[in-house]
Amino acid sequence: MSLLLSVLIPSRGRFDKLLRCIQSWHETASDPQAFEVRVKFDTDDSGSLVRVGELEKFGNVTVLIDERMSGYGSIDYFCTKMADESKAPWITVFNDDAMVYGKGWGDQLREVPTSGFIVQPEINQLNSSIYPLCEGGAFPIVPNGFWKAFGMDTIKAPSDYHFEELRKMHGWQTHFLKGVTFNHERTGTVPA
Repeated sequence: MSLLLSVLIPSRGRFDKLLRCIQSWHETASDPQAFEVRVKFDTDDSGSLVRVGELEKFGNVTVLIDERMSGYGSIDYFCTKMADESKAPWITVFNDDAMVYGKGWGDQLREVPTSGFIVQPEINQLNSSIYPLCEGGAFPIVPNGFWKAFGMDTIKAPSDYHFEELRKMHGWQTHFLKGVTFNHERTGTVPA
């Protein structure tokens, strides 16, 4: 099967959570070759950089190591760069402290047209709070370059908010992946 989805993950100081996140994508994919993971690390994140070799076991992870710049304030640049380097027709900006549950997302995503729709899981979860069939939920899957079609040069942060605004503004629909949950297991703050 051909490449379907790029999972874009800016990560800093949470390597064990990142490993769990990537593992969850692998465990729920019917075809691990249908997706790739693109991870961005800061050049000063020494705790993560010494462990980058651990990502090789997945076989479909590309690592971008770049200056921190202004941290979260530069996430637009980093996510856009990772999306531009991807050949996948779909992307999602994901967190290193989020997990995927439920099988079949790839088979379902393959059936969605790459125009007129953004894609959400059937369940969005933030820790123990559950949001079924949530339009505008975290981590939407969107056609790669979707933002450019509507005059935006970069993926604006927070991407979920801006993607949802574009969807509503241009009359696109939301397609839900049945039996799939994205769980943002957020704890504390982003590492310094």
